[in-house]
Amino acid sequence: MARLTRFEAGALGLSLLAAVILPLAILSFDSPDLSGAAAAGGKATPLRPDAVPEPLALYARPLFAPPPLAVDGIPPADAPVLIGIAGRIGSDAVAFVRGASGESRTLRPGEGMDGWQLVSLSADAAYFARGRDHVRVSVPSAPGDDGAETGSDPDQ
Repeated sequence: MARLTRFEAGALGLSLLAAVILPLAILSFDSPDLSGAAAAGGKATPLRPDAVPEPLALYARPLFAPPPLAVDGIPPADAPVLIGIAGRIGSDAVAFVRGASGESRTLRPGEGMDGWQLVSLSADAAYFARGRDHVRVSVPSAPGDDGAETGSDPDQ
């Protein structure tokens, strides 16, 4: 068996000393007073979690879409009629629109017809503005449906 050097013997001695003293030092510290828990029947009082916010508040606003445009009352009789939408929304989409005179043409956002300006397009509707009047016109779903809608929610 190999002999320990003086350094190795000292390190081993310090390790043994620490192995004996540290547990004794830990046991000598005062333990917490648990007599109150014993008097209460040995049962701990459960903790209450913090208040959780209402999950519906997460759905109160759109995350990836801009807020919908406000739409005023009943649309005027001369509001444009949306026939259809073609192209990619946000890049090259156009709206096929019929005006009050019966004339049909294509409009890009920013262009106008009969005093109404096409503000924006979505997959199923167009938003028009004339002065302070705003109207959402959806693509007609049935023959004879003019597609005009009112309200503040564009997904009506």
